This record gives sequence, C-alpha cells and structure tokens, in this order.
Amino acid sequence: SEGNKEQRPLGAKTAWPKVKGIHPGAVVRLQGLQGAPHLNGRKGRCLTFDPETGRWKVDLGDEQKALKVENLIPAPGEKPPTKTSAEEEKKEADARQDKVKSNPKEAFAESYGWDG
Repeated sequence: SEGNKEQRPLGAKTAWPKVKGIHPGAVVRLQGLQGAPHLNGRKGRCLTFDPETGRWKVDLGDEQKALKVENLIPAPGEKPPTKTSAEEEKKEADARQDKVKSNPKEAFAESYGWDG
C-alpha cells in the first residue's frame, strides 16, 4: 500500500495547525492584516508552515510573506497566484483605494456584486 500515501488523513505527524483548506499548496485569500493592510484580499498559496513562529510562508505571486493562520481564508476554487495575477490584484486594490476616496459606496458595491 505504498502507492496511496497521498490518501492518508492528516494525522498528528503534520507540523501545521489543522485548519480545513489550509495546507501546503492550498490557495488562500489574505484578511485582517494590520501591518500590511494593502495585502488584504490578495491571493496567496501556502508553501510551508514554520512551527517556531507559528506562521505560514505564503507566495503572493510577486513576493512571499510569513502570515498567521488567522489571516488566511481558504480559496479552494481559485488558481494559485502568479506574477501576472499579483500585478492585476495590485491594480485592482489601487483602483479601489482611489474610488473609496471619491465615492465609498460605489467602491464597495462592486465587490458585493450590487448594481445600484
């Protein structure tokens, strides 16, 4: 039964906290970051967990960050980030910031899919 190593349930042997949808290779969205609020909403991919610091190393496509599990939301339906997707997300975030300054209601309407 060597062939089905992938199938083994995550047991006590794993170093990372058991959070559904958060594991090496998992795609996540960032949330609640105080020190780097411009990264909130960005897409990342979990690389490795550092038990010393209790943080995940997360690849954002254009940089890597060490983040706490509470700042990660599983995004299983999304493709892992690339340099291109990172650039696009930065542009979107900047556009949102500009809009918030001029028209806060409209800026957030888009992200919730409202039309009016």
